[in-house]
Amino acid sequence: MEKSNTKKLILNLNTQIEKLYFIEETDNFLTTLSIKLSYILNKKETLSEIIEDKNISRKDSLNAIFSILLLDDYITFENELKKINDLNEKETNIFLIINKSLINPVEAFNEILPLLNDQDFNIIRTVIFISEKLLQTKNFEFLINKLEEIKNLKIFENHKIYLDRILTKAYLYSKKLQPLSKIFENYPFEEIDNQNHPLHFLYGIWLYKNEGKDIANAFFNNSINVSHPKSFAISSHFIKNKNKNFIKKAFYFEKKQLLEDLSLYNTLIKKIKTLN
Repeated sequence: MEKSNTKKLILNLNTQIEKLYFIEETDNFLTTLSIKLSYILNKKETLSEIIEDKNISRKDSLNAIFSILLLDDYITFENELKKINDLNEKETNIFLIINKSLINPVEAFNEILPLLNDQDFNIIRTVIFISEKLLQTKNFEFLINKLEEIKNLKIFENHKIYLDRILTKAYLYSKKLQPLSKIFENYPFEEIDNQNHPLHFLYGIWLYKNEGKDIANAFFNNSINVSHPKSFAISSHFIKNKNKNFIKKAFYFEKKQLLEDLSLYNTLIKKIKTLN
């Protein structure tokens, strides 16, 4: 009975964890869950230990490597990558492209494009990672053109929402509001209205620019107050609530998301404060 309850607890924990686009599910449920938790808690030492464990699968080893990369620890990423001695030619090429993206994301993106016909999870998460770098380096026009070309490819059918989120940010930064209605039309409003939807906060900004403050205010006020909002909800909570105590409980990746979103908000609306 105790084992059954423990299993249910673990399964429930896994369902409650925010979906991480760069984690590939594996047969070793507990190891993959450990990687997710280590990323969320910013435990890079634990991720390094997992990588160095010779008994874990290649998928989980790469999951841990990408987790360190997404925690912005590029030195540890490089060091741990060197410890994987049996990378195949395609994997080696992908990591070379990732390294290039840290310096020249435009060139890196062009190099990953010929690989898109291969249904490989490593390619999916690499494209999303480089797209984020293009956004950070303000290559908006290039990013818009490329993502509009590739986002409907079969390889991205389970990750299109993440590309649409990046594309939406690029359009907003470029102050091109008209194309955004086509993106939002692809998702039922009931989904976008959920504060944990990847497009929720961005839709609110679009409303502000298109329909005005009052409409945006009403949209954000539909958000449910929680003590620890998830990463896609944290920015909506920040501008909706005067009480910012929940930020003290936020994890590194959530704070990173908040800063990125508020940078966009500040660019378009000019004031970092609650809408009310």
